[in-house]
Amino acid sequence: MFNLELLDRDVNTELWLDDSVMNNGDLSKVMITVSKIILLYLDFKIDAKIYIEANSKSRNKLYHRIMNNYHEEFINEIIIEASVNGEIENFEIGKLYDSFYICKK
Repeated sequence: MFNLELLDRDVNTELWLDDSVMNNGDLSKVMITVSKIILLYLDFKIDAKIYIEANSKSRNKLYHRIMNNYHEEFINEIIIEASVNGEIENFEIGKLYDSFYICKK
């Protein structure tokens, strides 16, 4: 099991932050890059499972939107499971979850 954290670097303090919102217009580019990294990593570590959990309600909504929007694109390559109230199940578009688990098919 591997935890995936998405961080922004504050250029003023040089700290890595998990609660910042840069709003610099590159979200789509970043998410495509992260998706490709996940796929490449799972090609390398085929028995790995990647764990993703948001640290805020707004971030959780963002992760849900990403999973819902890109689910069909990657469904042939990966399995997405999700957790709600401590129960893990197969990901369903439109359902709200607490966390996600991604592994290679």
